[in-house]
Amino acid sequence: HSLFNHFNFAQTIDGKNYLKSILSNPLKSVEDIRDIQILILELQKCKDQFPSKITNGTIMVMEKFFETQVDDFPSKPNEFNAWVYKIISASDYALTKYSIEHFVYFVKGMHEIVELFNQSNSKLLKGWVEQIESLLDYHPLKEMNKIYEPKNVNIMGNIHFANYIKKNFKQNCFKLIEIYSKLDAYLGLAIACSKYNYQLPVFIKSDEPHLK
Repeated sequence: HSLFNHFNFAQTIDGKNYLKSILSNPLKSVEDIRDIQILILELQKCKDQFPSKITNGTIMVMEKFFETQVDDFPSKPNEFNAWVYKIISASDYALTKYSIEHFVYFVKGMHEIVELFNQSNSKLLKGWVEQIESLLDYHPLKEMNKIYEPKNVNIMGNIHFANYIKKNFKQNCFKLIEIYSKLDAYLGLAIACSKYNYQLPVFIKSDEPHLK
């Protein structure tokens, strides 16, 4: 088995690719190494609380939704025009409903990550959390986070969210996916450290090399 396979507990394709990048590009300073150690320790402590609803399938569904051409949604959805859309554009609505469910799980999961790590002592992780907060700071995304059961969003709600996602969320969504993929890669390292009972090395300043 390669070193990559030994440490690869990432759940997403992008996470696996980022893990390869981590292992191929060693850190250049003790400060950076210490910060990553803090990040991994924090992920180890919270690995069981890490949102499980975000999967590789979730990300693939979201990416496919942006690529797929569907009939235009009503710009101001109400009960009547939403119902008409569902009837006339039945296949597009079915895809939309399925996709919105995954978008809601993703948004809720990213909010959970913010709550888990908003007191992080890792500069890198803290920076990601701040980016996530900023990228989620839009009213429709806050509405999504309040949804208890994504499968139960009504017709008008699905079209309301789909309109926003198609017109306004693509760029920020891909930024969030990128952050999540990096977290997924480091979470994989944290899981490997726990599984194999690895201890992180302690660095001290010294004129002479010292290995204990």
